[in-house]
Amino acid sequence: MKCLSVMSVLVGLAACADDTPVCEGLPSGATLALTPRADTEVERLALRCSDALVASQARYDTLLADLDAITVVRGARPRSYGALVGSELLIVAPSERIERLRSGANADFDCLNTQLHGRLFADDDSLVISFPGALGSDALAATYARVLGDDAEVFPDAVAGDGDSIQFDLRGSPHRYLVSLGSGDCPSGCINWSYELWQVDAGDAHLQAAWDKAADAPAGFQRADFECP
Repeated sequence: MKCLSVMSVLVGLAACADDTPVCEGLPSGATLALTPRADTEVERLALRCSDALVASQARYDTLLADLDAITVVRGARPRSYGALVGSELLIVAPSERIERLRSGANADFDCLNTQLHGRLFADDDSLVISFPGALGSDALAATYARVLGDDAEVFPDAVAGDGDSIQFDLRGSPHRYLVSLGSGDCPSGCINWSYELWQVDAGDAHLQAAWDKAADAPAGFQRADFECP
């Protein structure tokens, strides 16, 4: 399949004259079509502790239902600062390489942009690609790095600063959620923290504990239970 590149000076999209290309290393078109979902914040949260490019539908549905149940009891939806960021990549390379990428000289690169609907914003020695879907940052960076080679560096999207967070343990039942609430100079760097420990069992949410200092955490609480393995 031969692709034709359609590029503007600052913003570009690769397009194909016939069917949408299937790029090596990407999941199926049906999987890619899942994103963006209705609640992109929950969708990005569903990518936590995952090496997938697209969050699984099962995990997304579970988190959405559980957080809705917590919201009913709590009165407000807990937020996750890290899940508010969009999906972007930064590519740093010599200026001539950036120009070749902009001009459509790399068919594999163009194929990824077409399939993932990537929008290119170029500078002399860097390129930012923005994606409408909620995509796993590490998997996304690795996918592009495979087609760009050694003379280009690929940096996944990152969150600057700090803010509220939601961590979860979906192993077994009930599901458990640790909500961390920051205050004082957020998002530059939260000074004060309070915590809520929630359980959700078959759609019923229960606040198990709430505390302000780490030393006041309930007996048996292990923060490691909520960390990525």
